[in-house]
Amino acid sequence: MSDTVVSRRSAAAARLGRTYGLPLLVIVLFAAGVLEFATLKWNHLPADQRINNGSAPTFFAFHIGPSYNFSEDFHLYYVRARRIERRGWIDSLLYSRPDEKPNYAAPFQVLLGRLALLTEGRPRRYALFMFATLAVAWSALYLAARSWLPREISTASILLAVLLTVLFEAVHLALLSPRFESYGQWPTFRALRMSTMGWTNPLLLAATIALASLIHNRQRWAIRLGALAFVFLLLLGSDNWAFAMAWFMAGLVAMGIGLRAVIAKLRLASRPQASWPVLVSLAALMLATLALHEQLNGSLTGDALLRGGFGAEWRQSRDIDTDVMPIREWVMQYAMLPLVVVLLLSIAGFRARSPRIAAPLRLAEITWAQCRWLALLPVATVLLLNLALRLRGMECFLRSQMVWRADYCLLFALVLVGAEWVRTSLPAMVPRLARSWPLLVAIALGSLFAYHSYRMHWFVAHTARRDFFLTADAQGLRPWLDAFDRQHDQYELATASVELNFLCAFWTNADLLLPSGFPYHHGGTNQEIQDRAIQLLRLYGATQESWLRFTHPTNERYQDLWTKSRVAASGRGYLYNLFHRWTYFMPPGEQEWFEMGRMEIADALRDPPARADLPTPEIILVDDVSRALGQPDLAGYRLGHRSGSIEAWVRDDVSLP
Repeated sequence: MSDTVVSRRSAAAARLGRTYGLPLLVIVLFAAGVLEFATLKWNHLPADQRINNGSAPTFFAFHIGPSYNFSEDFHLYYVRARRIERRGWIDSLLYSRPDEKPNYAAPFQVLLGRLALLTEGRPRRYALFMFATLAVAWSALYLAARSWLPREISTASILLAVLLTVLFEAVHLALLSPRFESYGQWPTFRALRMSTMGWTNPLLLAATIALASLIHNRQRWAIRLGALAFVFLLLLGSDNWAFAMAWFMAGLVAMGIGLRAVIAKLRLASRPQASWPVLVSLAALMLATLALHEQLNGSLTGDALLRGGFGAEWRQSRDIDTDVMPIREWVMQYAMLPLVVVLLLSIAGFRARSPRIAAPLRLAEITWAQCRWLALLPVATVLLLNLALRLRGMECFLRSQMVWRADYCLLFALVLVGAEWVRTSLPAMVPRLARSWPLLVAIALGSLFAYHSYRMHWFVAHTARRDFFLTADAQGLRPWLDAFDRQHDQYELATASVELNFLCAFWTNADLLLPSGFPYHHGGTNQEIQDRAIQLLRLYGATQESWLRFTHPTNERYQDLWTKSRVAASGRGYLYNLFHRWTYFMPPGEQEWFEMGRMEIADALRDPPARADLPTPEIILVDDVSRALGQPDLAGYRLGHRSGSIEAWVRDDVSLP
């Protein structure tokens, strides 16, 4: 082999390392920041200084924050994965119903949940699980960006854009203070939501990059379509909102390609190369994935879909959620700044013709155009998809799901275009720094890593080491329940506590008297949920007065209220747990549904029930939450176990473990 061939291969290997090897190593290094959670095993506050005063740190708990990351991963998705493991793919996971049906929604999310279950919630194992998930997702985003963005865009700019996007998630989140105290400094928003956004947002952005590249560059389009098909399958099997946005973007791109092909046909009497094959293939991909998505989610109908935020009732409801801004305000207050900056910088970068800018640094107009599409596509998708879904009956809060993901894409576009504009304009602005771009990026990455490490350490030191535990009472209950569950194949368990209900759903295979209205947990009607909840409340001796006192509305979020009172937190979130919504189908002038539902249950509790009408579960758990509601009639039961304030009463005809 000649020296020339060896030299060429060595140079190619070096370029490959600079383009892929080193950037991926940096990404993995950033993802490894979550491994600090592993230190919780030995680095935590003493039990007497914690509200969650159990001895073993865990990620599988109901009251840990931020709730929208760790708590919701556990009680919504990991509980589902555990129950499917034991009961199969049905739409009634917390208790058996005669009319239960199959529910195959989000299968990949369940698969990922089963991997999480292998960690048992232990800090070292779960930290490794988070690290692996984030490293793969962030690396996939980088590979997509480096492969499908124009080659003349700097690898350093792409790396910087990827890292700033995955760490800050939105322009305003990078610049403003957190909105709630429980948000802490890390994660800023939903970066560690392992069930969905922690890894589906990078995949959605990767799909956006691939789709934007098809508008102007259709060389080797089949590879991109194949990658898109894989991403679409992952998203439709895990994150409905990410799939909906990717699918809608694909539709916009398909319409754009088709329109350009028609115009070119009329002007040139010929078709642009590969336009129609791309268009047909993209349309086929959209139809196939939509059909599969509908098949998987076919059981989510009626009230289950209503609890998910969709239904004819929502179409007529007033916009009652003051915490969620209208789309028009989002565009003006949050989307407009990055969108305008991207457009202006991309136009300025193309028009710059300073003699001090070397020809290799002048990006082609088509490159800037593709960058503009990275910002335009998510904004256009939010505007049109929001309109389409509102016509179908979407609750107002759900527009946040689209906004969060569009913000993510906008941050990437802004950083990428800003970095490339600085890189290409630097020789003209500061000639002495013409060759300093790699050094400037290295300094920026080093500073970002230092801050990332600091905020990760801050969160672990100030929040995780204090909160990532069960209570000692709940922790002491589990071994007894485990033994009872092994001894009894089928039994019913009652608890008035939402927290204990989800813990028992995770630890045991019992039929639970307290229902959960989360659509993936329960496919039945709202009336069925309400009737079962009333049965439970009657069992615990709840009265109209105790119920109204227990559920008295406050201005505090139940996700934060537990630090003051678990009883108050349970009461504040009780109806949300039952129906998975704060408000329901309220035409103008009518009472809020929260209050309507609260009063309906109160009316049902006005008169004491006959003892013969009460349920007789094998186990009745009594704790501070149930005591705030009333005292159950325990005749025919004996105390089977006590763990602090929690008592487990077992029916006399049932054997003890």
